[in-house]
Amino acid sequence: MAIQMYSKYHKYWGQFSVILTIALILDPRYKMKFVEFAYKKVYGIDSSELDIVRSKLLLLFNEYTFTSMSTRGSSSTSLPSSSRGGDIMTDTGGDIFGTNIMREYEAYS
Repeated sequence: MAIQMYSKYHKYWGQFSVILTIALILDPRYKMKFVEFAYKKVYGIDSSELDIVRSKLLLLFNEYTFTSMSTRGSSSTSLPSSSRGGDIMTDTGGDIFGTNIMREYEAYS
């Protein structure tokens, strides 16, 4: 019974966690550096899960670029430069991750 439950959990959560991770990367308060920190903490330094997220994010970006170019009818697109969001400790709107993990992240970055 437990093996069947784990199989179903992994089947659905495996893809969903990548979607949530990409949403977190697009959130200006956290970006990729927080995801790198969290994935290294959870999966270890040499895990492939972070590479999977990076490849999915690159696929999403390429699709966005292709769609953007085809709708504009232009062959070049200027993209805005990215900038780091506000202070993670004060901008979370309730500190959803907990103070200790955020302090550890601040020390990491």
